Amino acid sequence: TPRRRHELVNWIRKHPEKLQLPDKDDWIQRCREDFPTTACALWDLAGYNVWPTDRWNSAFQAWSKEKLCRQSWRYMAPILSSVPDEVLYEFSHNMSQWLMDISETKIFDYHEKLFFKFCQRILKFDCGKYENEDLENLTNHARNLTNNALGHPVGHVTRALLNWWYQKSPEDEQGLPECLGIIFSNLCDIDVGKFRHGRFFLAVNIVALFRTDRKWSEQYLLPLFDWNRGVLASVSWQGFLWSAHFHRPLMESIKQHFLDTARHYEELGIFGEHYSELLTLAALDRDDIFTTEELRAATEALPNEGLLQAADVLVRALDSSGGQRTEYWRNRALPYLRLIWPKSNDRKTPAISQSLGEICIAAGVASEDIFRNALKELRHWLPEPKSPSSLMYRLQKVGLCKKFPEVALDFLKLIVGDIPPKEDYLPSWEKNLKGSLKQIRDMKPKLADDLSFLKLRECLRKSGQDLE
Repeated sequence: TPRRRHELVNWIRKHPEKLQLPDKDDWIQRCREDFPTTACALWDLAGYNVWPTDRWNSAFQAWSKEKLCRQSWRYMAPILSSVPDEVLYEFSHNMSQWLMDISETKIFDYHEKLFFKFCQRILKFDCGKYENEDLENLTNHARNLTNNALGHPVGHVTRALLNWWYQKSPEDEQGLPECLGIIFSNLCDIDVGKFRHGRFFLAVNIVALFRTDRKWSEQYLLPLFDWNRGVLASVSWQGFLWSAHFHRPLMESIKQHFLDTARHYEELGIFGEHYSELLTLAALDRDDIFTTEELRAATEALPNEGLLQAADVLVRALDSSGGQRTEYWRNRALPYLRLIWPKSNDRKTPAISQSLGEICIAAGVASEDIFRNALKELRHWLPEPKSPSSLMYRLQKVGLCKKFPEVALDFLKLIVGDIPPKEDYLPSWEKNLKGSLKQIRDMKPKLADDLSFLKLRECLRKSGQDLE
């Protein structure tokens, strides 16, 4: 590209679209390195109502870098205020990205009204691939909803508006600014397909919105979480679960919708595990928002994938309880397993047995009594775990074979059984069983004559190994 401004203007007129050969077209690099010249060239062309969309798109990409956001917004926003709708439509995607990046840099000392004007103009466009898609298509694309919202102009604009709002340091019960409330209310219109990308990000920020303007949230936002609306509710739930945390007043307001979500686990896509985690944490806390019966019914409604995540949450909770592990087991984990966790043997899978075995080990670190208590409680879930070898390794790693050899032997008998595992598990299986048995025997030699010990040793011999 020419170095001088007037020559560059003529060059853009001649080449309004990017040249196919990269070495012949350094426009985007020029926009990054020489803002004054490239911006003035576009300014000159705009004065003649010439809007080379390809060149503007590249400029927006270059100006989205932090060091150019403030400068480009200050000088170029007034020029863009005169861009025709049909032209704005052509670079709405890159411009909305630019607006979003600008909103993160605190530049609203300039052209705040223009910022809202641009956002509103972009929201009017049919700028989405699935603008008028039906419910069946929305279901098919549910798993890609996050990526679609992240890359959609409506998603960009919504995030930009939220960034503007956060810079105003909103306070509890302050209420939304009128200009923002009108736009957000429009985004909550479920009859406009493209707005779901905006509703997704409103749901991501629901706690802040609820705390600031509860009345608005209850009128416009909370109804979007009602599963009576069908698959459309999945948009809001996926957004909420993307960064979910437990806010009591909000949870009280969407309590029934939250419980109903357990029966729509598959519609949550990649956020199903997040829901299962939040439900489990709510059940472990046992406050007065949910009854035991409600939590039990919701947990039983989870598919096995969700139940597995619930067990993993319990393992992590026990491991992070530190010196309060005994109290956590007695007051949180054990009541959860007795009152909430499903009792049907139909829910038993190798993966779930594996996780419940990890719960026994995590609880057992507290004391021998707790280890024995956990084993008694979960005994019928433990046979045929997904990977007995990894459970044996964990058993040794936390030192339970040395600390509590009798209970550890009972645990090993349950997870190993009488038949060696398949060949593909043998190398680590042999090593970990051998190590566990040796530690038990070394700590309490008389256990070497125990029937369970002898059966496990025989099982090890069948695989071609022995303790000696």
